[in-house]
Amino acid sequence: MWLEPFGAHTQGYTPADKLAAFERTIENCRDLQRQYDDFIHFMEREGTTASAEADHERAEALLRQVEAARDVMAGQALVVLADGLLERCAEILAIETAGRP
Repeated sequence: MWLEPFGAHTQGYTPADKLAAFERTIENCRDLQRQYDDFIHFMEREGTTASAEADHERAEALLRQVEAARDVMAGQALVVLADGLLERCAEILAIETAGRP
């Protein structure tokens, strides 16, 4: 499920698990957006009058998937922010890169 590990049982997951799940969600969102963009370009190049209705329905279905993935990503971002995970990551990066240009 896309919401894991950000469902009802978030206490059982480490910060690393939560960050990894958030990264997977971002990648999923990007992949779906690429599929949608690729299909729109395909329709513009190869679409015909005969395929217009089916193409339009497919494009709408892909767009709904993109929007759903964005909603999930936004929900997980709120959990990651509420848990302070991004702040901890920023602190670690600041320590690791201290004194470097």
